[in-house]
Amino acid sequence: MATKKQVEAKKTTKVTKKEDDKVKKVTKKDQEIKKAKKLLTNNGIHITEDGEVVVDQSVQDFRSAVLVLSLAINLVVFITWIILQYTTHYDMALVHAFLPR
Repeated sequence: MATKKQVEAKKTTKVTKKEDDKVKKVTKKDQEIKKAKKLLTNNGIHITEDGEVVVDQSVQDFRSAVLVLSLAINLVVFITWIILQYTTHYDMALVHAFLPR
């Protein structure tokens, strides 16, 4: 049979393990929050001390402008390619434009 001291030691061990688990969970959540904040900050989104989310709009606007410009250029190249596939009328004009003599 266990003595009173042994029973108390087991109880304190269980309590200590539970507290350690809680501390580990809180620490893990804090690390996940820090990772999320870092990821958001890299994307132009900042979180203030009071929890307010602030978006750096100039970064978003610049990205949108670059994407729209890239889309427009790709569209021009694609349409030009389609026209050249269906007609031979523009072949000589392009040859003279790129290779003048």
